[in-house]
Amino acid sequence: MKRIAILFLVIFLAGGVVMAQVPGLSAGGELGILDFNDIGDTMFLRPYASYESIDLIPGLDVYAELGIPFWVSPEFWLGLDINLFAGFSLDMSYESTLTFFAENVTFLPVADDGMLSTKNILSYFPFDWSYKFSTYFCLGVKYTYAMDFGDVYAMLELPFNLIVEGASAFDFSQLNLTVGVNLPAGVGGGLVIVNNLGGGVQFFERIIAFGSYEAYPLYAGLKIGLPLYDNGFKFEGMTLIIEGGYHVMENLLVYGKVPILGLFSDGNATLGLIIGAKYSF
Repeated sequence: MKRIAILFLVIFLAGGVVMAQVPGLSAGGELGILDFNDIGDTMFLRPYASYESIDLIPGLDVYAELGIPFWVSPEFWLGLDINLFAGFSLDMSYESTLTFFAENVTFLPVADDGMLSTKNILSYFPFDWSYKFSTYFCLGVKYTYAMDFGDVYAMLELPFNLIVEGASAFDFSQLNLTVGVNLPAGVGGGLVIVNNLGGGVQFFERIIAFGSYEAYPLYAGLKIGLPLYDNGFKFEGMTLIIEGGYHVMENLLVYGKVPILGLFSDGNATLGLIIGAKYSF
């Protein structure tokens, strides 16, 4: 099994060297613990590579990322996570833009029978463990309006599962509304209203408040998730994500994330830490 991990790492690094001169290509790595109460089962290393192209053709933006999360103790496991995104923007007027987009997130365990879904803490997609091949999609539309004080936007998203072993397509599906603002001073923020459409319709199932600040070379962000369904705080509690980053050089970013789950719930809260670095070629 360890030979498989080494093989994947060699392929990963060789691919980075070959494509080092491709504009928009980045490579990085993460070391994380999702729960300090259970370090052995929630620790991981994740090398990854990504490609981003803005205005590939006029109005078209694409993003692709491949991660290889793995760990060796107490049992070896290895997986792949793939993220694909495409968005097409139309200028409706001098002040307003309409963007249509689609996103895919896929998890593929390679060794052992499961992998940590390290990419999806407090996202619209399920997280924790992915025991079998699974793939999720999100379709959405975003409207942005430029005002004197900054850009305001509203976004409607439909995330859903397509393939998950033991589940039918659309067992997980949501309809989510985001409203937000980005100010010229580098301050941004907004609110997400999450509505569950699968496994029993539940409107206003949870809300996610988010804020960010960016002033090169620093950035910082905060997300707060609050369940609104009956006994939500009892079972799930509040989720808090603190993140930040620093550009050591223009093309080298170091960053960190502190996920805190289960605050004020009847269970034990969990504290995690993810640190990483990303180099843009």
